[in-house]
Amino acid sequence: MAARSKSTRKDQKLAVSIVGVGRVGLPLAIYLADKGFDVWGIDTDENKIATVSKGQMPFMEEGAQPLLAKYINKSLNLTTNFANVSKTDVIILTLG
Repeated sequence: MAARSKSTRKDQKLAVSIVGVGRVGLPLAIYLADKGFDVWGIDTDENKIATVSKGQMPFMEEGAQPLLAKYINKSLNLTTNFANVSKTDVIILTLG
C-alpha cells in the first residue's frame, strides 16, 4: 500500500489566475501575492504586461508600488499566455 502524504492543503501554496490586470485586477493580484498566494496575472495588452513585469505600476494606486517591486517575478507573474491558467487552482475574471 502506498504511503499517504502527511501534507494538507494548508501546507500547499494556492495558485490563482487573475484574468485582466487593470485597475481592479492588478491591485487584487498584488494583494493576493502579499497574502502568500502564487499569482498569475493574465492580460491581452502586451505593453501593459511588459511595463508591470519591469516593476512599474501603469497607474497610481496608493501603496502598490513597493509591493509590486517585492513580488514581481517571484510570487506574482504576468503574461499574455492564457495557457498559464492551467497552472492554477482558482481563476478570477476582472474584465471591463
